[in-house]
Amino acid sequence: MQKKFDDIDDFLEDPSFRNWVFGREGHRSLYWDNWGKNHPEKAPVMLQAKEILLQISDQEEDWDTVRQDEAFNALNKLLDEEMSPREEAGLQKGPIVSGHRGDRYFISRWAAMIALIVFAGGGFLWFGNFNPEPTRADGEETWIIRLAERGQKKLIHLPDGSSVALNADTQIKYSKAFGISNREILLNGEAFFEVAKDSLLPFRVNSGDLSTEALGTSFNIRAFEEESLVQVRLMSGKVSVENRREKDGLYDVMYLSPGEEAVLTSQDFKKGKFDPSSAALWKDGILYFDEVPMEEALVTLERWYNVEITPVIVPEEMLVSGEFKRDNLDNVLRSLGYSFGFKYDIDGKRVTIQF
Repeated sequence: MQKKFDDIDDFLEDPSFRNWVFGREGHRSLYWDNWGKNHPEKAPVMLQAKEILLQISDQEEDWDTVRQDEAFNALNKLLDEEMSPREEAGLQKGPIVSGHRGDRYFISRWAAMIALIVFAGGGFLWFGNFNPEPTRADGEETWIIRLAERGQKKLIHLPDGSSVALNADTQIKYSKAFGISNREILLNGEAFFEVAKDSLLPFRVNSGDLSTEALGTSFNIRAFEEESLVQVRLMSGKVSVENRREKDGLYDVMYLSPGEEAVLTSQDFKKGKFDPSSAALWKDGILYFDEVPMEEALVTLERWYNVEITPVIVPEEMLVSGEFKRDNLDNVLRSLGYSFGFKYDIDGKRVTIQF
């Protein structure tokens, strides 16, 4: 008899589902691609199961197939042992999304089980930024929030098969229905998107006043709340970028080809060109400056290394160029100090610079 997939453990126990989530499935991938659309009432449970599996992948990218299989064999054993006394007591495994009093128990049980299994296998999984119950905002829409704090970089796998690399001090937010009825993301910070193709659901990123739409492509968006510009750079495919600031009652729309960028400032909205080979080096841990004002470079260092740099008056003509590959803060400041004639002092997370 075909499994009904009523509960989150039905998905986690299923080898075909796990293979699909981890990209190991071949001919059955289309089955799971369409399953959520064909069973909308069960799609939220499916997405929560996928979130748990993807969180493992996010936190430990080198977790190989053997370790995955070993972990889930142990997970199934723990599940059987843990559920037996509950079933004997007449308790049922209700769906996580049902809202009854035991739901939080099931969420924490799965998080704890997977954490224990991965830790026992020689790795360590941290669920600090994972919330299987999306944060409720505005009283209506429910959101899943993923965050890379200052000093962090994070790779996020989305339920639709797309991936997002988050730069330091960056947050994305997407709805519980992502991949089912929409593919909308809210971005604050800088992120690199590799979008899975879906002809029915356009992939849209809202960042400040810009809305970027794609069907299957890769692009980088920089949209820090405290900065005066929003920048979209296209690596592959094609995107449309819409300026949501009204102009004569209309929105400006710009179409980008690979190597082109859209830049929105307080003054204008324009298209330009950039070097794709250096546009997203931050994903690989490389700090890259190309004639960047010193003041802007120092703000980048604050995010990158999670420090506070004492405000200084920086001559406007100071433009920073250079590349630092996985270098520590002391080496970066030593190099910049030699080039621009300043002294610095690092005291924990506080940095003082004197020109």
